[in-house]
Amino acid sequence: MRLTFANDRVFVELSDTDGVPDGSTVDAEGGLWNAQWGGRRVVRYAPDGSETARVDVPTAQPSCVAFGAADLSTLFVTSTRIGITDDPYAGGVFTAQPGARGIAEPTFAGKCP
Repeated sequence: MRLTFANDRVFVELSDTDGVPDGSTVDAEGGLWNAQWGGRRVVRYAPDGSETARVDVPTAQPSCVAFGAADLSTLFVTSTRIGITDDPYAGGVFTAQPGARGIAEPTFAGKCP
């Protein structure tokens, strides 16, 4: 199967900030939550690309985000220890209550196409 993409556009420009985009997830309102490696934060962007929320993370390299808990209202943030030797929080998993809810992810059916 070959996929093609259309309507390419810049969603958000991060060139003037520290940190680079890493793992992301989407909330029930269509907002994109992005862990920003090197930026010590997770940022929520509205569908138009505007920043609408920010969660500070106590370590330099947050790597991925996911909503969890029974009501999908807890934001889980993973981080990495890669290249970090003096940060006791590096490699930790953190939680936040950002006031948003995630969406249920599809369940793996046990086979690949």
